[in-house]
Amino acid sequence: MKNSININKPVLKKTEVIKHSAAIQITNRVNLLQRRTWNILLAQAFDNLLEKEEHQVWVKDLVAALKYDSHNNQHLKEMLKRLTTTGVEWNILSKDGKQEWGITTLLAQVTIKDGICTYAYSPVLRKKLFNPTMYARISLSMQNKFSSKHALAIYELCVDYFDAKRQGGETPWMQLKAYRNLCGLKDGEYHTFKRLKTRLIKETVSEINEKSDIYIEVNYKKEKRSVVAIKFYIKSNPNKGNLMKVQKDPLLGLPTGKANEILYKRLKIYFLLTHSQAENIMRTYAEDYIIDVIDEVERRIKEGKKIDNIAAYTLKALKEDWRPKKSQFEIEKEKVKLEKKKIEDKKLKEQAKQTIKQQNEREKFSQMFNELSEDDKNSIMDEAFNFLKTENNFMYKRYEGGTREGKTLDDMMLVKSSILEYRDKILQGRHFKTLSS
Repeated sequence: MKNSININKPVLKKTEVIKHSAAIQITNRVNLLQRRTWNILLAQAFDNLLEKEEHQVWVKDLVAALKYDSHNNQHLKEMLKRLTTTGVEWNILSKDGKQEWGITTLLAQVTIKDGICTYAYSPVLRKKLFNPTMYARISLSMQNKFSSKHALAIYELCVDYFDAKRQGGETPWMQLKAYRNLCGLKDGEYHTFKRLKTRLIKETVSEINEKSDIYIEVNYKKEKRSVVAIKFYIKSNPNKGNLMKVQKDPLLGLPTGKANEILYKRLKIYFLLTHSQAENIMRTYAEDYIIDVIDEVERRIKEGKKIDNIAAYTLKALKEDWRPKKSQFEIEKEKVKLEKKKIEDKKLKEQAKQTIKQQNEREKFSQMFNELSEDDKNSIMDEAFNFLKTENNFMYKRYEGGTREGKTLDDMMLVKSSILEYRDKILQGRHFKTLSS
């Protein structure tokens, strides 16, 4: 059963997006408009990230927030599709000091129906986005001022490291490889430091200082006369108003794995515990234990048990372990369920890796194709269409039918995907043939 979702509040009422440091420090493989779109969708969904699996926004509000003047919904669909296929690895700078690696996609799914865009995040990303130990507030109006995706990515990084109290900050030293990853560069792109410095450091810094509410300076670390790392120093831009505040999470400092925002709120709001009581409970007991006990307390209340002091009653339940006793059958059933979940999680990780691999392959072959002469391009596409006709006649008939209706190849996504697969196979064959000759 789907969660009921109120979509009456337009996205324009959200003026900022709260972004987990890990979400900021992702490999930047999306373009500027796609990154801005993801920020807006996250802002709209943030308050209900844990309670709801799906979120909705009016397409017209999304377009208005983007200041996107095109009426080409197909382009919007392509942009959203890219967000569901873009794999991301988080925390590449290890800001929080933990050795954790993760991979997922920016969006798990998107549908558009009756002018409503419905979207969802993967379970692991929902938890990461909602429960940060450090987060930055990124102005949605500010992001619209940038014309470069690299400038927006570095702006978000610098806001994340800005200390509002001392009105300044600095990023850690970033190895050039880490910086290239942050910018989403492919192998061989801007391979010389001279080009990297001109296009992705100097121009990026210049755009941020000119258009944003922060002012940054870059410093270089050299080894044997070669630059090996960079860092940014950040301060408020005196000509551009106030910087968005970087805030500490109220649960910062709790033991690892206990900083669960939804559990903390539940203890305070539903069970009327004070901040210090909730904090002490989360330091003392395991998270699963707390949930099992308060679930039992909640069950008793809903069954009509009269309780004069719910906070004291809850504390007693935790101290005396009022968890419902489980039979061996239930324990074994839960064990099987847990094993199934582990298998499913492993499968999802493999699928995400495969998605990234396919995406990288498609980008590589697209670059090879774009470097060819027009005659070679036409020859390869003719060959790809011949493959489609002989090996996938069903899809070829769809292509013919769409052509008779006046559709272009861009209007027929499944057909286009099949054609590009054949194109890539042809390019791969020619590449290996060249290498062996």
